[in-house]
Amino acid sequence: MPGDSFRDALVKVYLENPCTVLSNPLWKTLDKLDDFQTAFGSDAQGINRLEASNETSLFVFWRREGRKPSLLMRRKLETVQIALMHQDFLDPDVAVGFDTRRGYFRLLHDHQTIQPSQLPQGFRFAQVDTGLELLRAAAFAGKEPHILQSWVNHPVFASDLWLWVIDEKTNQPVGLGIAEIDSTHREAALEWIQVLPDFQDLAKSLVFELLRRVKNRADFTTVSGDLDFKELENPGSFYRECGFTGHDVWWLLGR
Repeated sequence: MPGDSFRDALVKVYLENPCTVLSNPLWKTLDKLDDFQTAFGSDAQGINRLEASNETSLFVFWRREGRKPSLLMRRKLETVQIALMHQDFLDPDVAVGFDTRRGYFRLLHDHQTIQPSQLPQGFRFAQVDTGLELLRAAAFAGKEPHILQSWVNHPVFASDLWLWVIDEKTNQPVGLGIAEIDSTHREAALEWIQVLPDFQDLAKSLVFELLRRVKNRADFTTVSGDLDFKELENPGSFYRECGFTGHDVWWLLGR
């Protein structure tokens, strides 16, 4: 098992700059660390290096300075099948040996300014009954029920952060939002935001309502999503319009 010292180092560095240090919320990484070999370094300025990997995967890689991978790390990258790499480390020499690359943006909301979440007349928010409506939510999201059940089983599950947007004319859902909250480290994360095509103008209200609900329970909220190559200059543009900021792009490399 990785020592508490690595966990402590990871938590400290992550909370200083979440979206640059990890590709996903902190709790997801802490939950998997027992399966990885870990290492970190420090100097007079503090922690300067974090690594977590096993024989097949590079899971955590961060440097405070000298952002390009060292010769030793380049050799490691020649052997793993999967690597998660921040854009800063993705030079041609690193990527050349991988067959596939999938990009993700990662953004942060600091909760300083959250716009009102009021829906137009004829629509309302309703809490998802995860005991009775899980199949309905899975069908709406186009996911297998066991995936949503796993979200319910997460230690960061909060029932009031599973929300429908209901069309009162039909009493049917037209939107679904799911957020999670890590109370220990005071991080919230948007896990799923979806509205039907004819109701796209309601999406921001759904995000604002979830932000409003976590504002006093978390210090910040993160979100990530597939990198749309049409918006490379402004990845995650929808979430930026909702007040999220940042320029972090992550790549999942595979061979």
